[in-house]
Amino acid sequence: APYRDLGNLVAVGVFVSMVLSLTFLPAMMSFLPVRVKLGEDGSVKYLEKLSLFSIKYHRRLLVVMCVVAVISSVGIPLNTSEEHFTTYFDKTVLNFLEDNGNDVIALGKINDIFDGYGITSFSKTISNEDGMNQIIEQTQKDFKGLCFLNLVDFDALYGHRRDPIGYGKAIEAFDVQLKTLIEHLNDDDLLILTADHGNDPIHHGTDHTREFVPVIAYHHHIQSPKHLGIRQTFADLGATISDNFKAELPSIGTSFLKELK
Repeated sequence: APYRDLGNLVAVGVFVSMVLSLTFLPAMMSFLPVRVKLGEDGSVKYLEKLSLFSIKYHRRLLVVMCVVAVISSVGIPLNTSEEHFTTYFDKTVLNFLEDNGNDVIALGKINDIFDGYGITSFSKTISNEDGMNQIIEQTQKDFKGLCFLNLVDFDALYGHRRDPIGYGKAIEAFDVQLKTLIEHLNDDDLLILTADHGNDPIHHGTDHTREFVPVIAYHHHIQSPKHLGIRQTFADLGATISDNFKAELPSIGTSFLKELK
């Protein structure tokens, strides 16, 4: 796990720092015009022996440490950083879809959120309007799988900034484009609208707010609208998407695909 690796790295760093502080630094200080007075001072025995060793062999220690420092400086550029932290964790529904041969198209910040893990193609967006234009364009392409769009303006521009007027106008603009998106859906498309958290623009402060989030599902063949109820977990959405594509189901969450008739 990344936390274990981080802990090991910190532990090694602390140990190396301790060794250097007890050897290299005293060796360097030995060149200063300071008289070394030996005697019993009640210090810990092994530290006392280490300090005496550093004083006695300070020249050799200095040479050795300088060589180590040079070798380390040469090796530093050869180090690579593994930033794909998501691979430490269990697979998500996106991975299950990809493994099942489906497209996983990420629009907006989705690719950044999942660090590209389980994403087959992605595109950045500059606004809600741009995001909606892109997903409408995707409906005109021949693909099989999930097109995943995040509309960040609701959160970043109006929720955190507590701008209810701007939030309302953004919803109205989204509603117009939503109509266009629905008109462009294919007969076998399933559209799900939701949010991953609340961000009430009239609540105090600037943080996210805790509340139930909406889940609205639509396709052209719904016979009669129904209430899906309050779900036990947000993971039900992932389970429903996996179920829809007959991919591996996640370990948590209950699909409500059968209810979308």
